[in-house]
Amino acid sequence: MKKVLLGLLFLATMSMSAQETEFESPYSKGNFSIGGGFAIYNSENTNVNFTNTESKNYSINPSVGFFIKDNLMIGINTRYTKTQNVNEINGTENSMETDSYALGIIADKYYKIYKSFFLNFSGSIMYGTTNVTRANNTNTNNTDDEYFVVGVSPELSYVLNKHMSLKVGFNDLLSYRYSKNEDPGGREQSSSNLYTSLGSSSLLSDLSIGFRYFF
Repeated sequence: MKKVLLGLLFLATMSMSAQETEFESPYSKGNFSIGGGFAIYNSENTNVNFTNTESKNYSINPSVGFFIKDNLMIGINTRYTKTQNVNEINGTENSMETDSYALGIIADKYYKIYKSFFLNFSGSIMYGTTNVTRANNTNTNNTDDEYFVVGVSPELSYVLNKHMSLKVGFNDLLSYRYSKNEDPGGREQSSSNLYTSLGSSSLLSDLSIGFRYFF
């Protein structure tokens, strides 16, 4: 992750040195845009109680949009997320793996803060499905979830030129989620919650880096 951030900083610095005096924003009415972001996060923890916990997850979210007015884009967003969590206690291993697919609509609002830097708030409404596999030393079971999520994702963007920008932000930093599934006994259950990763250990797992191309 550090190498990726350094690479983006290098590109931004090179572009800044070569940028024309007159700035031309790509966030203009009538422009189309394609792009997306990705997030990768791994962690491992071992404590004195002989408990070892390992977590891995990554996500990718391509999108396409159209600027209905300056600095305001609406579009379609997709997202694939995979997570793996393994918890081992005194030789007994429990694991959970999820595969999630989602599709929805987005609205992005951009605010210029300094020269080529923009602050962006991306709102989204998405429908998705998740396959959950739980396993231990003796058995394995699968469940399928359906969910709706309404989220807000803050992002910082740097405009390289009138056709390209780089961005970094947090996926669904604030969100409301409703989900339903069937337990192994066939009983339907549902849940809903308001969630934010601010101040939690999962904040870094929501960190996303990406780009947008404009035409």
